[in-house]
Order: sequence, then structure tokens, then C-alpha cells
Amino acid sequence: MSDVTPSDSTPEGAVLPIDDAEGGASTDAPVAGPAPRAGARKRRRKDSKWGYIAIAVVIVLVAAFLVYKAIGPKSSGTTYVTQPVTQGSLTVAVAGNGNVISANASSVNPQVSGTVTQLAVSQGSYVKKGDLLFILNNPSLDAQVASAKASYQQAQASTEKARQTKTQADVSQDTSVLQAKAQKQQAYVSVENAKSAIDKLPATASGTEKEAAEVNLKAAKTNLKNAKINYDNACEIAQQGYDAASEAYTAALTAQNSSYLNYQQAKTNASERTVTAPIDGYVTTLSVNNGDQVSGSSGNASTSRSTAGGTTTSSSTSVNSPIVITNLGNLKAQVQIAETDRPNVKTGQRAELTFSAVPDLTITGKVAEIDAVGTSSSGVVTYNVTITFDVQDKRLTPGMSVAASIVTATYSNVLLVPNAAVKTDTSGASYVQVLATPTGTPQNVTVTTGAAGESDTIINSGVKVGENVVTQTITAGSTSSSASRSGLSVLGGGGARAGGGGGFGGGARAGQ
Repeated sequence: MSDVTPSDSTPEGAVLPIDDAEGGASTDAPVAGPAPRAGARKRRRKDSKWGYIAIAVVIVLVAAFLVYKAIGPKSSGTTYVTQPVTQGSLTVAVAGNGNVISANASSVNPQVSGTVTQLAVSQGSYVKKGDLLFILNNPSLDAQVASAKASYQQAQASTEKARQTKTQADVSQDTSVLQAKAQKQQAYVSVENAKSAIDKLPATASGTEKEAAEVNLKAAKTNLKNAKINYDNACEIAQQGYDAASEAYTAALTAQNSSYLNYQQAKTNASERTVTAPIDGYVTTLSVNNGDQVSGSSGNASTSRSTAGGTTTSSSTSVNSPIVITNLGNLKAQVQIAETDRPNVKTGQRAELTFSAVPDLTITGKVAEIDAVGTSSSGVVTYNVTITFDVQDKRLTPGMSVAASIVTATYSNVLLVPNAAVKTDTSGASYVQVLATPTGTPQNVTVTTGAAGESDTIINSGVKVGENVVTQTITAGSTSSSASRSGLSVLGGGGARAGGGGGFGGGARAGQ
């Protein structure tokens, strides 16, 4: 391998080729450019120095920040949310939920059976009392009328015959009794004549004449005795005949009256095939069509629909009433309240009502009726309360959901604090935390509470207007606040709100 010596023409800092293992020159080694000048090398060293200084400054700043966070001043980490004690009004109300009902609704339940024809109304139709609803086709009712009429006419004939028999018995009674009476009277005369004949005998009358006179008197008395018996018998027989005839007549007359009533009922049944509206109002239920078979009853009706071809598609579908007519001009609400609220609700109390279907409508009303006996469902007892409306609104219809707030008590010019500010200690006493200054420490103050509502509680003693009471305590990583002393139950019972302004709030309960 030959040595390579740099020549004068080789630039400073140039890299010479290196022979490979075989002694040849390497063709892969890079060939450097001209060597940098001395000034460029100095600037590069200066830039590196300032970079190191910048990195050091950043490190110092981060370290200082970490040290400050570790040993610097610390905050207490507790913030208090307060509200001032106010003076105002509180309305305590009981909440209830239910539905709009009609004060005057009538179910149409035909008393006779038949096929619906000439249906004259549709859902929502307005009708007046006496207007035609539909007609029931039932030819058998005509046959029943004819049969009842024939029975009545036959009973009339029987009654007339019995009347004639009674009259004849009366005449016969008079004839037989009169004859027996005449015979009795004649017997009396014979006795008197026989007695007179004895009295008229002369003193010189023979024994035979006297004996004959005694025999005549004895015979007259016997005849009188028999005449009396005959008279009594005639009276008894005549009376029995008359009584029997009278009883027969009475029975015939009773049968006639019964057949007459049957005849009238048959005619009434036949007339009830024409079904008319019992009241003025709107058709709010319509569950029959022409061709439906209706089975008349006092409470329920059954219908069976038929296709156009006449084939029955469903048999005896039970419905409550074929038609229900409702007077929408006199609506009211029926709501349910919790049993715990029942003692506080009285008739005559005012109420405010809202409706889910008409959210922009709020009307007032008055408690008109409260159920004396509650209804239990799944272990929960509720009471129905009926509330009349002060005004009627055409947008309301029976069945709509309604929420009622029944005012049970109102308080004016009382001290009020938010429910969240009232706390209870281990002894059961109530207290609030008063914060004198924003950076101070709350002080526990025992208070005497009154009625509590949905958002506020009456304070009878312990604080004064303007004092700030703590409603919420916020600490690092956690937030705490007092639980409200009252709130709406599942049924809306409990809870109230401070009054003032228009209206009265949602459900509430009387406080402690």
C-alpha cells in the first residue's frame, strides 16, 4: 500500500481518501467542503452559551413556582353561600294531581235490545235534550205489545163478568133475605093471634076449647122459631154468595190492572227503540255504529260489529255505555291528595289549577267536596278532592290532567329564611348559621320555626331582618348545604312557597 502525503494544494481541513483493506482507495468516504473560518466558530460557541443560560432560567422559574406552591401562603378552602333574612308573606298549600271531570254527564244505556239504525251523531257532536241519537230495530217488541194488549182486553172481559156476578149476588141476597124476613114476621103475627085467642076465651069455655087454643099457640111459636132459623140461614147464604162474587170481582180487577201495566210497559219498551239525548251537551263517548247489536241493560251494553256483507266479525264486545253526553259548560277537577294532607284541607279553601294540555292556562277554584273515606293503592292512601272552577275555559275537556295547589294557610309580615338555612342539632332544636362578615366564621343561632314551605321557613325568634344566613358551605373538593325542611311528596303533598305578588305556589304543608 502506498502512502498519501497531503500536498500544498490540499485545502485545510480536507478529508483525504482512505485505502480499503485491499489497499485501494475507498470511494464511500465523504469529502468535506472547505473548513469554516475562525469567526464562524466563535459565533457558534456564543449561541450555545445563551441557550444554556435560557434553559437554566426556565429551570429556576419552575423550581421557584413549585417551592411557592409548597411553602407559600395557603387558603382556608371554605366558601359560604348566604341569603338575608327577609320579611314578607308565606302561603302554605297542599298539592294534588288528578283530572278534569264534568259536573253534568249522562251515560246513554238503552233498556231494550236491537240493531242500531239511523245513527244521528258523531264524536264531538253537540246535542240538546230530546234530540235523536239512534233507533234500535227490534220487531219482536211489536209482537210483545200486541200480546200484552190482547191479555189486557181479556182481563177486561173477565172483570166485567165478575162485576155482573157480583151484582146478581147482591140482588139474590136481597130477594132471599126479604122472603125469609117476611116469613118470620108472619110467624110473629101468628103467635100474637094465638095468644089473643086464648085471652078471648070466655070463662064458660070448655076444656077442649082451651086445649085447642094452647095447641095453636104452641104451633105458632114453633113456626116462629123455624122462621127465625130460616131467616138467619138465608142471610148467611146470601152473604156468602155475595162475598164470593165480590172476591171474584176483586181478583178479576187485580188481574186487569196487572195486564194493563204489562201492556203499558210493552208500549214503553217499544218506544225506547228511539234513543234520545237525556241532557244538553257534547258526545264525548261514541262506541256504536249502524248495524251494531246492542243488548239493553241498566248499566252496561254489549255490541257486536258486522262487516258490510253482514258477517259478524266480533261478538259481544262489552262497553260501559254506547254514548256518553257531557255538558262542557260546567267542568271541575277531581284530584288526589296524600292522607297526611287530609286534615289540613277543608271545603271552601281556595285553589290554583294548571293543566298539562293547556300550559298557558292557570285558573282559580274552590274546594267543594272531600271524600270521607280514602282509597288505598299499593299501600298508599289518597283522598279525592273535588274543586269547582271560578271560570270555564273552552279549551278544557273531561279527562285532561290537572295539578292543583290548595291554599291551607297564609301568613303575612313574617320573618322568612330559605329552607336550606334551617338545621337541626342532636337535641332536635332548630338553628341557623349567621355570617356577620364575608370573611368571618358562621355562628350557630338557635331559632324558633313556624310554618315551612317549599322554599322558605317562618322564623318566630332568633334572627332579624337583614342578617345573612348560610344556605350552602363549599369546601375544597366538596359542597354541603342544609336539606330543605319540607318538600313535595310523590302525590305533591308538603311544600309551599313565600307569597307575594300574584297567585299562590305549588303544593305545601304546614310547618312545625
